[in-house]
Amino acid sequence: MKYNLVSFIIIICMLGVIYNYKTFDVRIICGVCTIAFILFFYMYLWKQRINVYPVNNYKKIDYRHQVLWINTNMLNVNNMQHKKWCKHILIENAPNRLGIYIDKKNISTLYVLKQIEIFRLMFNYECSDIYFKYRVSNEIRRFCEKKNLNIKYYSIRYTLL
Repeated sequence: MKYNLVSFIIIICMLGVIYNYKTFDVRIICGVCTIAFILFFYMYLWKQRINVYPVNNYKKIDYRHQVLWINTNMLNVNNMQHKKWCKHILIENAPNRLGIYIDKKNISTLYVLKQIEIFRLMFNYECSDIYFKYRVSNEIRRFCEKKNLNIKYYSIRYTLL
């Protein structure tokens, strides 16, 4: 409910900017309010969790309305509990956004490819975002561009532990 309310307020503020194009003061106030509500939405309401992997009490954790950076190195493709965890995140805790989290310092393209394949096997879709804890080489960057992966090193979102 709170997500719908904030979205509605953002749309009203944007319409205020568009329809009050002659009145400079109203346009400035509506523009500032729009930016403030967008930042509030992305920084506070739609949080992120970094280094997410299967835990025993995963049904007690609410993953809704979050960006989840999945540590695919901790996933076992042959483990049924890990598959149930992935289903729980993907279907039972929607809406959320998933990405791959890599916390190794020196990695190769083969390692990144392995993480992409693990994600695809566990969640049954292609990942579009990848979060690196450390800076990567130009070779890895070009490889991620070929695979249509957006590389992230930091985010303005509020991070849950």
